[in-house]
Amino acid sequence: MDDYGIRWIIRADLEELVAIENEVQTSPFSNKEIIKTLRDRNCVGKLIYFRGEIGGFIIYTLEKDTIQVLRLTVKGEYQGEGLGTRLVSDLKHKLSKYKRTSLFVYAPEENLQSQLFFSSLGFTASEITTDGEQVFYVMEYDLETELQLKNRIKAYLRN
Repeated sequence: MDDYGIRWIIRADLEELVAIENEVQTSPFSNKEIIKTLRDRNCVGKLIYFRGEIGGFIIYTLEKDTIQVLRLTVKGEYQGEGLGTRLVSDLKHKLSKYKRTSLFVYAPEENLQSQLFFSSLGFTASEITTDGEQVFYVMEYDLETELQLKNRIKAYLRN
């Protein structure tokens, strides 16, 4: 998958992002919702180009010691091509053992595909919560846990 690039979302992208949302999400963001979300001071939006077109996007917030994924959407025809993995990997590189140490996302209980996707990237379900209408699994990736696991594996392989 060499034919890809990640860049910031700009206003000119919104129409295409909403089209992708409408194609694959059960509760899609509208143009106004995306704009409102991205206007938040700590909110960031990036998209991924693939084969010359927008293949997906991620919207997240930077909090004091964590990053919350608000939305990760990949165009239906490109699901399974590694675009979502690339976007999450981009976020993992922003983690540091000195500042932001974890990523988390609220995965709806009925969205097994989302739960399995994040689980395959090293996220674990850390709690179950509700907004009154819907139940969510809080899927979390913790850098410290990942580093401890790598150190244990290295120690084991040395012995």
